[in-house]
Amino acid sequence: MKAFDLESWLRAHSTKEERVGAELIFTHSNGETSLLLPRDSWRDNLLPSGSGPLGSFYQEYFGASVGNAQLTFATNVEGGLPVSHGFRLSDFEQMASQARDLGIDLPESELVFLAEAAWMFVYTASMQGGKPVLREYDRDFRTSRVIQSLDEVLEGWWKIAND
Repeated sequence: MKAFDLESWLRAHSTKEERVGAELIFTHSNGETSLLLPRDSWRDNLLPSGSGPLGSFYQEYFGASVGNAQLTFATNVEGGLPVSHGFRLSDFEQMASQARDLGIDLPESELVFLAEAAWMFVYTASMQGGKPVLREYDRDFRTSRVIQSLDEVLEGWWKIAND
């Protein structure tokens, strides 16, 4: 499975990048902004983030918000983190709880790390047969499917955001 290289993807899809406090802010050609929280300072109470591409992402970052919060990545900081988009990034446990409250049936073995389009879609990571697996859950249709990479999600959002 391909590594999560969100910072490079954001850079390639942005017209401006700036550091504001603890956030990297990316401005896109459609006027929306995204933010990334680099892990360049110490924080207590970090939650385990698994292995594979997801674990690697959370070794570098505390979380992210893409497209004015159209895609929200969980934070690995227990209790969540406030961000300049005007809300708190939920931690993994809070995201899983919210998804279940919305009627999404999630196995306990899957780590909820991403919500899209006001929780219409939820993305999880797990290990199956020693390999990392990403899964997309559709809240309305109550279906799930395996996805190959995070790029699939990002490019799908980009197409919709720029149509």
